[in-house]
Amino acid sequence: MNKYLLLTNDTEALPNRAKDNHVKRLMWGEHENGVAGVREMTSVVKEFNGKITYFVDICGALDRKAEVLEVAKWLNDNDQDVELHLHPEYLPDGFWDNTGFRLNPRFMNQYEEEDKGKLKYLIKMFSGELESVIGRKINAYRAGSFRWNAMTLEVLKELDIPMAFNNTQASVALGQCPYASSMQKPFRWSNGIIEVPVTEKNFFPNLNDNWWVRYQYPLCSLVRYRTGLGSIIPYSVSAKDDFLVCLMHSWSFLYRDDEGYEYYNGDQRKEDFRKMLKKMSRDFDIIDSRDLKYLIDTGKIVIDHTEDIRKAAYVPDSLRRAHFTREDIKNKNYAYLSNEIDQYSKYCDNFFSDKRFYYGMSCCLFPSVIHKYITVNNDTMRQFKCTYEGCDNDFKTNKLVISNRLLNKIEKVLYVPIEVSFEVKDFLFHGKLPTYVSAESEQMVMYAVYFHDSKGQRISSRTFKCNICNMVDVPKNTATFSISLRIPEDFKSVTIKYISFTFIDTISTHIIPIRGDAVVADDTSKDGNISETMDNSVKEPEFLIKENSGKGIEKSLELKNISYDNYFRLSVHNIKKKANGVVIFFPVNLEFNKKSPVEYPNYSGYPDSCIESDLSDYAVINIAEPFLEKQYGYTGSWFFNEQGKSLLPELAEHVKKILGNDCGSILCTGFSMGADLALQFAVIIGAKYCICDTIHAILVKYRYFRKLGLDVIKSHGIQIPEVSKELENYEALTKKRENRYVMDYYEKNLLTLHTAVNYNRNNIPSTVYFTFNNMNPFTPLLFKEIKRIDRYARKKMSFKIIISGGEEYNRFGCMEKDEIIKTIHDLLGRTD
Repeated sequence: MNKYLLLTNDTEALPNRAKDNHVKRLMWGEHENGVAGVREMTSVVKEFNGKITYFVDICGALDRKAEVLEVAKWLNDNDQDVELHLHPEYLPDGFWDNTGFRLNPRFMNQYEEEDKGKLKYLIKMFSGELESVIGRKINAYRAGSFRWNAMTLEVLKELDIPMAFNNTQASVALGQCPYASSMQKPFRWSNGIIEVPVTEKNFFPNLNDNWWVRYQYPLCSLVRYRTGLGSIIPYSVSAKDDFLVCLMHSWSFLYRDDEGYEYYNGDQRKEDFRKMLKKMSRDFDIIDSRDLKYLIDTGKIVIDHTEDIRKAAYVPDSLRRAHFTREDIKNKNYAYLSNEIDQYSKYCDNFFSDKRFYYGMSCCLFPSVIHKYITVNNDTMRQFKCTYEGCDNDFKTNKLVISNRLLNKIEKVLYVPIEVSFEVKDFLFHGKLPTYVSAESEQMVMYAVYFHDSKGQRISSRTFKCNICNMVDVPKNTATFSISLRIPEDFKSVTIKYISFTFIDTISTHIIPIRGDAVVADDTSKDGNISETMDNSVKEPEFLIKENSGKGIEKSLELKNISYDNYFRLSVHNIKKKANGVVIFFPVNLEFNKKSPVEYPNYSGYPDSCIESDLSDYAVINIAEPFLEKQYGYTGSWFFNEQGKSLLPELAEHVKKILGNDCGSILCTGFSMGADLALQFAVIIGAKYCICDTIHAILVKYRYFRKLGLDVIKSHGIQIPEVSKELENYEALTKKRENRYVMDYYEKNLLTLHTAVNYNRNNIPSTVYFTFNNMNPFTPLLFKEIKRIDRYARKKMSFKIIISGGEEYNRFGCMEKDEIIKTIHDLLGRTD
């Protein structure tokens, strides 16, 4: 008839298609209530004097290899065509041990030049397994999921396998292979390999070149065999075609449940298959790959088209992506925030009015840009719906919504790649990469950062939460990086606002600039005795704060050469309730501040919002540590400027301006090192109450307090007494401690608690709560410090010392949340 039909069957037992007995259920098709597998398919095709080309995969059921080979032997014994199929992505990791080949990439379409030996090893090994049971050499090969590239053709040539059944435009659209010819008949590659394309039809070719649908049984009811008038439908398969290749699977007579497992549900698909072949056998000879090879060799089928193998060369995504530098983003106006005042203010006045960008030059990608580079990936377009709303110049309404467009549930985590690569050297800050993805979703949406070398090879990847600033360590030899959104199983939709490469603060309501000359001293002195522990001839310094013009963040930018990293950050709540009282929280200085300094530290493990919601009757000020370039953990730079001067006096002046007049009693509190700060700040601002939660009993013996609070007295020649000799007992313990914040107790000029309070005895809290765990070996020293406070000051300040065993405190060793809240209410609710 000179019209030919090839029925090609991917015979596989993949682990995600059945719960158990994979070969039995997916190849033999044996289930409790019926059978519909390769035996039934073979029986039907024999009724029409035809054969099926079974592409048999062993990789997906490696632990049942003997069972798979038994299927291959049965097919061969029944005069069916057994050829090679590979799904190496399902091979267990242990398979690659001692082979000398790398585990990744798993998908064959991503194999590169260095993976050629790996691919050759796979094809040679598994074709040999099949040849051992069918008694002949493999004639054809089909890649699992049609994942292949030019290297596949090279290896087939070297192993003398003459035919490939991989060409499909639909797989190119899905990103499973780099190239496919539009030919619907056999053609040759430039290296001599015969390619047999799967029959496909293109829906609406004038609208979209990527709407290719395969002729397969029984999954697609659109592209089907039609006779008579039905054949005029553009995407029909009919007698007008003279060469057809139909795609099947060993489980094509089965049905799929909601979990994706195949099951038997009657013989209807078997009967429909028989009806289809009955129609087609009138117009077509049903042949297999061996018949096709004979027809080509004898000239009965003439191949008159050749494709260049180089068209199918694999290029890593990182090299195919558009490459962006910081200059590109600036020139294309994707959002570039420079150090220039007018440029920064422009964005602050618009979309970024409630967000602050730190650490120098910053840049962002907005939804309009992200949408453009997401929709480049056709695989993503098939799985997700990307809707962009807004105008490029209107940052307030600019948004991109990505939603799940598949009817079935996402079974595993998926990644939505942004098809653009960034030159890593242009975005580094102190050797690290700051990243921030602003997204809103009901589910936990994350993002992955991929690092590539100069050849586009992936070096490594890291995954982060959205809406959190991250300082990413960059691997050596990194040239570019790219970003993908990580979509969870229960994904519905996510709104992407922007992607930024800088630190962002979305919490602060007040940004206060820090200046090196903010704290100075003059010759003004106050009445009264200083302290028995101090030189009475010394004059007390007065802190003078220089005023700035203007309001808000813009005023700080009027200062020339100011660095964006020198700011205090305050989160102010319930300011209208300030007459009832004010609670000022100080943060804990933990190691995570080094990694994510833009995050507000929790108060003793409680989220700030929890504390604030319980204090709705009072104004609440949450003070985060300033951005300081040298702020790295326990180095003594906390709340000091680069000249080593305390920033607390300047901070106090700004807090007074925020509160204004008619302010009720002020209560300062903090946990751990925040407790120490709270006490010092309470003395400076004149707070009425202070709660030092789990205060460090040794207090100012740390290097922090060499500079904290009132260390300007050092410049006036005040001599600090030697530290008590009781500390000698703790010298051995100190040397054993790994934490850097416990330093040499005999260092000169350290301020002690009694020194600090005595010096400010006219401006001290009326009530101070000290709490600490009795496990602290320095606890007795705190009592000694309190006893050494000037009697005049002690008369004005009442102390309440709370000692608790660890079992009564939470895992942070601090007061329980209800206890700290109750204590605050009790103090601010006083009428005395």
